[in-house]
Amino acid sequence: MSEKLIDSHLNEMFFKNIHILLLFVLLSSKALYALDAPFTIIEYANKQGLSDKKGNIIIPAEHEKLGWSTGEIKVVNGVIGYRKNGSWGLVNLKNQRVADPVYHYLEPINDQLVIAARNIPVINRIKYGLIDTKGKTIIAFEFFKLQNNADRLIAAIDEQNSIKYGIIALNGELKLPVVFNNIVAVSDNVYAATNSNGKTGLYDKKGRILMPHVLDSITVFNNHLSFAWKEGKRGLVDHKGKVLVEPGYHYIRLTGGKTSETLKYPEWCVFTQENELEKTLEYDEVTPAGKNLYKVRIGANEALINENNELLTEFKPFSIGQIENGRAVFKFKGKYGVFNQTGTTLLSPEYDSIILKSHGFQVLMHHMGKTGWHLLDVQGKLLTHQSYDIISESGHSEIYRVKKDLYWGLLSHTGKEIVFCKYDSIEWMFNGRMKVHFFGEQGILNEKGEWDLLPQKSEIDMLNNDRYVQRSKYGSFLSTFSNQKIFSTDAWLYPHGEMFLEKTRDGKYGLFDKHGKRVLPSVYEEISPLYEDSIYYVKSNYKYSFVSKNGKVLNTLDTRFREIFPMTEHFIGVRIDDKYGFVDVNGKLRIANRYEGIGKFENGYAPVKILGKWGYVDKREVLQVQPKYDTVFGFNEKLCVVVQNGKYGIIDKKGDLIVRPEFDEIRSLPQGGYLSVKDDKKGLIDADGRHVLMPRFDELSDLNNGFIFVGRKGKYGLNATNGLSIIPMMYDKIVYDDFNNRYLTMKMPEWQLMQLEK
Repeated sequence: MSEKLIDSHLNEMFFKNIHILLLFVLLSSKALYALDAPFTIIEYANKQGLSDKKGNIIIPAEHEKLGWSTGEIKVVNGVIGYRKNGSWGLVNLKNQRVADPVYHYLEPINDQLVIAARNIPVINRIKYGLIDTKGKTIIAFEFFKLQNNADRLIAAIDEQNSIKYGIIALNGELKLPVVFNNIVAVSDNVYAATNSNGKTGLYDKKGRILMPHVLDSITVFNNHLSFAWKEGKRGLVDHKGKVLVEPGYHYIRLTGGKTSETLKYPEWCVFTQENELEKTLEYDEVTPAGKNLYKVRIGANEALINENNELLTEFKPFSIGQIENGRAVFKFKGKYGVFNQTGTTLLSPEYDSIILKSHGFQVLMHHMGKTGWHLLDVQGKLLTHQSYDIISESGHSEIYRVKKDLYWGLLSHTGKEIVFCKYDSIEWMFNGRMKVHFFGEQGILNEKGEWDLLPQKSEIDMLNNDRYVQRSKYGSFLSTFSNQKIFSTDAWLYPHGEMFLEKTRDGKYGLFDKHGKRVLPSVYEEISPLYEDSIYYVKSNYKYSFVSKNGKVLNTLDTRFREIFPMTEHFIGVRIDDKYGFVDVNGKLRIANRYEGIGKFENGYAPVKILGKWGYVDKREVLQVQPKYDTVFGFNEKLCVVVQNGKYGIIDKKGDLIVRPEFDEIRSLPQGGYLSVKDDKKGLIDADGRHVLMPRFDELSDLNNGFIFVGRKGKYGLNATNGLSIIPMMYDKIVYDDFNNRYLTMKMPEWQLMQLEK
């Protein structure tokens, strides 16, 4: 056989084997991916290739991946993307490289053009451009991002860490300048562009304005209609930018045709207490926040408005606190910031917690690798350069107690550590001084952080008039901080009102006055507080004496008393022989011990219990109110609430019934008058016992300003405490604005039918 015939035979054998091998690869590949076109992705040994519908190998399985960066797999104008070493290129159906693998991203947008991104070596940054399916650059690689919409591209550039957006045609012609904060395609032909003020307008694909920048946001068009928001309220526009429904609604329900159903926000009316309407607001919620300020909510978004309903802040998912001294803490996305009363952001929301201070702010933040508390000045400048576990008030407006690593110190309002954190604790400042605990010792620091009293193993009580008491195991003394010792004792001294209680080592008590003069010898087991600025009770061996303020014993130790009560109106309640009565300061029995129980004297009357029932006696022991009540609640100037047979009523000082006992409850109100309850309904009784409002309300609350809220069947209004209706009971909610002395009422809206076109 000739050499030529041998070569021909060998070539035929080689190609036949290759065909068999490739067929084997196709049939034994791990995965097959069907394309829209008559092609299939084949995979072998973690490589991908392409076959036609007959199984012929078009592109061998030698690529990392075939398809596009979006994950889509399709052939476009005879080419497909391939990936090599993590980068993308273009390959045609003859397995010829149309574009080298230099692209970070490839996305076909039609049958001729592909959005591409590649690294620009000069600036070492990824930039986007447009190429054709032959790899030719159509739009230069100079964009931060390109996004396709029909026959337009939303183009973004990165300038000084700020992203700006515009619109360009597929030939690179600029249709809308790249100056907007954001651009969103709301249809194939209409774009919503947001300017630097955060307001959105509408443009067509030629860049012509359809609607000026007055909207906060807009949805994608559906059937040529779109919802538009302005100041948190919903409206409706068409694809030509025509406003069909002005923004001002909570919900809009499209009914088809030329009508829609609209639901407004709840209507809030602001009234004076003379029922004069001042303004009307429409929000989900309105909350008084300060002088001429309101916090308003729409859905999950809050804002501040002034008295003219002008927005001071944007509507965002804030949680805004109350205005304090012209500032309010707000929470946004889990972090805290501060507004002032004009809505200006004083601190951006980047802190874990904020406490308003007169000289600035106390913030919880992460600084230098540690989370802790810091001080900022009123401009937000950091004053402290180390973190504290606790920053707390000290009693001085310009000094804080601080804790760091288990120890306490002092910090000025300027952020300077006056006293380093080395003490076990520092107590509240008193008269410009603070008690400090240090290794089991106590000392006194002044407001400059200087020692007025060095730490020592004793107990110290600071007093008024530049004085202190010091106790130790050796005794006690009273001294001034200028080292003038007033008096001392071998026992322990404790402040006791204006006096000093002396406790001996055997547990007996006596009294000294503030000059060190002994008022009572230390022979008593108990010495009471000073009652009515005149009398002490002293106890010894279960006997009581009454002692005047200057130490005069008014009655020698009395063996009669088994129980004794605080003195009121110069009468002392006592128990003698298991019965109760009253004595005077000399121990003389003024009201006989004949009662099962007693209460304290108020307005000249004291309750007494006889045969299980309560009545009242005066200071002459005249029974002014017969004992026939289960419970009595004490007289005010002239009336008393009583309970008889489980029902509440009101009597006067003569014992006459002013309100019959037929109510389930009667409760005194702070500003006078009474709340009455019967069959779960509430009413109002005035200070003279007159029923100005019968119990017919589900809710009744006293505002302590001469007015009350009333409510029945879910409707609310305002009444004066004399019963006069001020604001009719027709609202779904009512709120008192104590900042401005105004009343806010709310009515829920109803659905309304609206014509979209005339």
